[in-house]
Amino acid sequence: MIKALIQNGKDRNLLLTFPIGRMKLAGSLVSIGIDKPASEISCMSDEENGITVKLFGDDEIHNKIISAITADKTLAAINTACDLIDNAVCALRFPSQPSYFLRIIVFRLHYLYH
Repeated sequence: MIKALIQNGKDRNLLLTFPIGRMKLAGSLVSIGIDKPASEISCMSDEENGITVKLFGDDEIHNKIISAITADKTLAAINTACDLIDNAVCALRFPSQPSYFLRIIVFRLHYLYH
């Protein structure tokens, strides 16, 4: 899993585990005083707005994914990517329903890159 430590200023911190529901993500950000949507928050530090994001993974695979993230990627994009990974794992676990999981993956990839 990929986790994010999000800081708003010096005294407001939030630890999230991705993937997370969009509404829960939005509510969590509001709880530390961030009123911007996740689609507008960079995965890198945004010193201009006082928001700091640090990503870390549970294992080598997730850390490699994190190392490939560029500054233009947002929290929403990371959340979608983590959801894709989870769906791919489900597709491997339930080979009797591959088309269902593949449709979800294709839909999410389209959202992620468009």
